[in-house]
Amino acid sequence: MMSGTPPLSPTAAMDPCGAITQHYLHHARSDSYGQKTTFVFDLPMMEEVTLDVRSNSGHLIKSIISERRAHGRHVVTWDNTDDAGNKVPTGTYFLRMTAGAFTASSPFAVK
Repeated sequence: MMSGTPPLSPTAAMDPCGAITQHYLHHARSDSYGQKTTFVFDLPMMEEVTLDVRSNSGHLIKSIISERRAHGRHVVTWDNTDDAGNKVPTGTYFLRMTAGAFTASSPFAVK
């Protein structure tokens, strides 16, 4: 779920010159060994951003980042562990991104 109207594709968050003009949470990518998951997101301006991994029931599994980030595309890798350092089981999780007034949530699988 995204607030506002989501872009139609990852490039829809960019103007014709390639500058990022809106927030965008890309699909997460897990490696085939279940060791890590990569998250990519776009910010149209410098702002505070949080990324959290949550269970199907909404329970917080791990807070990935909570920091100020610059305008642009960002890549963050998660080691598929919970806040206690334990590997999470295979299954479906949700990445929740908050940046300013923008909020998005996207499901992904850990293999």
